[in-house]
Amino acid sequence: MRPGTSDFARSVIPPSGPNPVINVPEVYTATTDNGIKITGAVNAEVPTTTIRLRIPAGQTREGLDKLGLARITAQMLSEATNDHTAEELSNELRKMGSSISVNVGDNFAGLNIRSLTSNLDRTLEIALEKLTQPKFAEDDFKRQQKQTIEGLKNAKKNAGTTATNVFTQILFGMDNTFARPDGGTIATVSKLTASDAKAFYDTTYGPVGSDIQVVSNLPSGEIIKKLGIFGAWAGANRDAAALKPYPDLQAGTLYFIDKPDAAQSEIRIGKRALNYDATGEFFAAELMNYNLGGAFNSRINLNLREDKGYTYGARSFFYGNDYRGAYRAQAAVRADTTVDSIKQFVMEINNFQKDGMSEKELAFLKNSLGQRDARAYETPRQKLGYLSEIANYNLEPDFVTQQNEVLQAATRDELNALAAKHLKYGEMILVVVGDKKKLWDDLKALGNPMVELDADGNIVGE
Repeated sequence: MRPGTSDFARSVIPPSGPNPVINVPEVYTATTDNGIKITGAVNAEVPTTTIRLRIPAGQTREGLDKLGLARITAQMLSEATNDHTAEELSNELRKMGSSISVNVGDNFAGLNIRSLTSNLDRTLEIALEKLTQPKFAEDDFKRQQKQTIEGLKNAKKNAGTTATNVFTQILFGMDNTFARPDGGTIATVSKLTASDAKAFYDTTYGPVGSDIQVVSNLPSGEIIKKLGIFGAWAGANRDAAALKPYPDLQAGTLYFIDKPDAAQSEIRIGKRALNYDATGEFFAAELMNYNLGGAFNSRINLNLREDKGYTYGARSFFYGNDYRGAYRAQAAVRADTTVDSIKQFVMEINNFQKDGMSEKELAFLKNSLGQRDARAYETPRQKLGYLSEIANYNLEPDFVTQQNEVLQAATRDELNALAAKHLKYGEMILVVVGDKKKLWDDLKALGNPMVELDADGNIVGE
């Protein structure tokens, strides 16, 4: 055998190179005849086109008595139209290598279109048919309703989903629809009818407030012309309901949901925080949190996963949009480590809030994030996400450059001041989903006020 030789010392970790220049796609804009704003970018590497049509028909447009209506209405766009069955359209799309899907979030319903550019014209015709001629057949609705209810039943068995849903409801209030699960509840979905979905569609689906993001190998002028197919679309628009006041948080309270015989416990710790801001304090707070819970080798993950072996992963993060924001630390941990896991979370949050990051951690933050985003805008899906962020928050196309400038200019003192401001554990709540008979007494020993909830967030016994 001839042993391999090296001209460098393998025992020395190679130093990081300079951060690469981040090349974001060039952005163009246009408007259809009916006022839909188009934001696009060229991706010449593959002969495909990816389109997202966003319609302001999300969960904020439904009522508390009809939770789940926005989603089930959107799902009906994947069913039969007035001219074709769902199977006929699906088979045609499959033969072309195209796909059309729908999704729903807080604010928007999304019609997502992917196609080989050579088949784009016919794919757009099918998309327009799905958008403007849904049949709302009773049998299609009943099937979607049944599937939704089964999905909600399964979600209740998922401790992670339950923990996040209840945490969100506590933070933003049961009276705000966006704080409830997108799919609704079993009680509300069971009462919905095809007529409800048709009425929601008739009063909500229209071009006002809608927008399109597109990534294609076609030149801007050519793809804008093809997207003109949506220019004759007409329909109604419904404003989102006014936000209900957010509840006063009972800081320090531990909310417990029983999951008998659970081998793991789900932990959520956090509070309301900043609304989204691409280059302001929200973005800076994300930078601040990176060493605490945002990176794989963050303090929280190194403690609970690498050192203790309590979990496969633990993290913390800020998240938000233009009307709500929150900070959340979370993990799924072995049931027998639940109490100590909470103690470790609290210790790491408190230490970081008090002392902040080190100079070494600041250097890691700048090198890691500066290089992480170098390939973040290459694929059509990545470019589409970038365009959606621009459209959603009315950002300038160079906001990524501005973010990098904020990152490189950030000082340890500035970021540590944000930690002191936003990571006060005394302002946070805790949510735990686990086995009550094994955990309740030990959790009480932590000294937090405790409230038992069911999987829907209702106080047990009321």
